[in-house]
Amino acid sequence: MTAMHGFQEPATPDDLKHRNRQHVLRCFRDAAVCTVQEVCQLTGISRPTVLKCIRFFQERALLISLGKGASTRSGGKPPETYALTREPFFLCMALWPDELRVSAFSLDHTALGTRRIPRALPRRFDDVSPLLLQEARSFLAAHALAEKNLCAVSLSTSGIVDHTSNTLLYSSQSPQWGSNLHPLRDLMAAFPQALFYMDNAGKYTARPFLKDPALARQRVLVLFTTWGIAGCLMERGHILNGPNALIGEIGHMLIAPEDPEVCGCGSRGCLERQVSPQRLMQKVSALEVLYPDSPLARKAHDSALAISDLFAFSASGDPLARRISVDWGALFASVLRNLSLTFDPDCVIIQGDFACADEAFLHSLRSSLSVFRYYSRRPPFQLSLDTRPLHDLDTEGAFLALDHLFFDRDCLYMDP
Repeated sequence: MTAMHGFQEPATPDDLKHRNRQHVLRCFRDAAVCTVQEVCQLTGISRPTVLKCIRFFQERALLISLGKGASTRSGGKPPETYALTREPFFLCMALWPDELRVSAFSLDHTALGTRRIPRALPRRFDDVSPLLLQEARSFLAAHALAEKNLCAVSLSTSGIVDHTSNTLLYSSQSPQWGSNLHPLRDLMAAFPQALFYMDNAGKYTARPFLKDPALARQRVLVLFTTWGIAGCLMERGHILNGPNALIGEIGHMLIAPEDPEVCGCGSRGCLERQVSPQRLMQKVSALEVLYPDSPLARKAHDSALAISDLFAFSASGDPLARRISVDWGALFASVLRNLSLTFDPDCVIIQGDFACADEAFLHSLRSSLSVFRYYSRRPPFQLSLDTRPLHDLDTEGAFLALDHLFFDRDCLYMDP
């Protein structure tokens, strides 16, 4: 029977049963260890129904009994405690331009091990999928993790990713790879029982902010700045994605079309090429004659410069560093102005290299934005710098993506 417009059909007994199971399992995902009484208090579900739900998940090897807990204050019989089973686990992998990383977690977010391997991306794409499988199996063997217990795998990488099909559409970091690529191919064949999820690193590092109740009610732009610049746009607790996976590719906004350098995306004048460490070296080389006593220029003669060097020397008063910092602050302001015209965020969060920006950069950014008369309030959005390590944020975001993928399946809560 088709429901009439404006009328919602009542929930069936099966619908109610499935929702109860979801609420009960959520308690163990959030609190790790619970008694039946605690689950009742958290969910408002009756004790007999909670017990039925726990038995259901025990039969499916998702919950285990930890035995009797602590005695009650009145000296009564200690209650039995339950928790998510520790055998199934998630594998989180990252294939970044400067490292390959593997981490494993139990379903309750207990870390089972991490391995970081500094290395450049393979030149040939044909080498990528076998490399990921080799490193995954080596990691599992080293940490005595049974392959049969692997229930979900994530991959974080650079480039344009269609997460719905686990396809790498294109990577400007490795343009020679081509397009429409499947780096998870060998892993999917080796672990057919597992679920798989792949996304851009900028989406993973932003995902932990979805846990913040305040941000969950806002429009948020998270800028990922390191070997490239990417953006993650979030609205009311959801990450925005488009049919071509291009929402947030801020690093490839054209800022200086007359620039002679060709970006990996095929264009000239992309933002991420204008503020790269290589461009910093070029700017210092071109301007050092005007600043003969610049510590930044002296360092550039001894070693390659990092973005953090620019901000450290600018903060210490180096006039050359401060000049570049101010110029780049105005450049970022123009980007955020353009983004505000299409997205109008409540909050902008910068991660990675530019999260260590000095006051000269931030003052230049804010001053440049203040001349835009369309902003009805000052400041136009809250600006935050998140200095946490990107690899930690990426790993946490990967776990959260797999947690959502694994536990939000309807089949998990249905009778066999």
